[in-house]
Amino acid sequence: MKKLLLPLGLFVATCLVASAQTVLFNITLNGANAGTGSSATGSGTATLNTSTHALTLSNITYSGLGSNTTAAHIPGPLPGTGVLYDLVSRSLFTTGTTSGTINGSFNLVDGTSGYTFAQQETQLQSNQWYINIH
Repeated sequence: MKKLLLPLGLFVATCLVASAQTVLFNITLNGANAGTGSSATGSGTATLNTSTHALTLSNITYSGLGSNTTAAHIPGPLPGTGVLYDLVSRSLFTTGTTSGTINGSFNLVDGTSGYTFAQQETQLQSNQWYINIH
């Protein structure tokens, strides 16, 4: 099974605070992070509204996958942990392609995997979340 790990941590280092309530992330996707030999790449942006706890993924494009996708999710807070947010069930991701775009918003849910809003937002901003496409 091919996997493409697209660490959110790669773009957290380039986050910009747009206002007291909004954090903007520039995303760079790199399939080599999966450790499977993938050369897939991509880019886009994400915005976190810390007042409403909404995460918006904008024009996150990916390409170069070796086979059609079957899933996409945000695990966390570190590799090897369970799924925090499934992007397919939130209609942000279409399976069955080797390239595409992820667009849309969803609200973080207080208590997801036992983490409060504040803990989830800290994890995201400190490089502990990533997008996993497989």
